[in-house]
Amino acid sequence: MLTTEFKVNLLNPAKGEQRVERGRVIEPGRTLTVYRADVYGIGDGGGTHVATAVMSMICLGGLQDREENRSAATATCRGAVSPR
Repeated sequence: MLTTEFKVNLLNPAKGEQRVERGRVIEPGRTLTVYRADVYGIGDGGGTHVATAVMSMICLGGLQDREENRSAATATCRGAVSPR
């Protein structure tokens, strides 16, 4: 997997006692996949949207990866992990 685009918008200061991160696949593709992630700060007064990110990654098949670098992203590239 190779990141082709990575954009992060910092929306508000990270306040609160907890942080919640949510990520999902927006558009799965055979080679290019688009992801979205959002971060929320949770406190007594409710939640605040802290940051949002949009990323696209491309699967470069046929390349050998070292064993210690393998991850869930590599498994997704091979289709072992469901994209949605």
